[in-house]
Amino acid sequence: MNIKPLRAVNQYDIVPFFSYNGAAANKGTFVTAVGQGLNLKDELTLGNLSSVDGTLSATFNVPWLVTAAPSGAAKASVLGMLLKDVRTVDENGYPLIYDPRKAAEMDVTVSGQAAPVATKGFVLYSGIEGTPAFGSGAAIADAGDGSLKVVPATDAKSIGRFLGPKNDQGYAPLEFNLN
Repeated sequence: MNIKPLRAVNQYDIVPFFSYNGAAANKGTFVTAVGQGLNLKDELTLGNLSSVDGTLSATFNVPWLVTAAPSGAAKASVLGMLLKDVRTVDENGYPLIYDPRKAAEMDVTVSGQAAPVATKGFVLYSGIEGTPAFGSGAAIADAGDGSLKVVPATDAKSIGRFLGPKNDQGYAPLEFNLN
């Protein structure tokens, strides 16, 4: 799955407090929180220094994790959609944690750092199971990788709707709302 740069997402509909639980993920992946979600009871978690390969860093630690939404996830359990790819290394195998400039050039989030998750918006989305049409519903696919499938608009697990069919590149307009 993937999304095109043409999108309409309000900054107020982006949750910046989670990092992806894994080495890599594609933008457009729908995610769900791991564990208790935002657990603000543990103040020590917020004060901890980040540890990278045994080296402590004073950068903000992001202790809350998300992972790809599982097969058939209900709307209430889905947090949102990743707006950036998540990577640990560049094309040469060099760890991006040591080269933030390269990560910015690649327009990726480094694994372990805060990944922007949109809870509402409009995107051009690819990797869809089925044939979307205007008004058909979108739900988490059975693949278990956070991708989408076409469902009836009245389906209880629907997280949004398609606003048209796929184009020649396999992208369809998707409007989603998890608020």
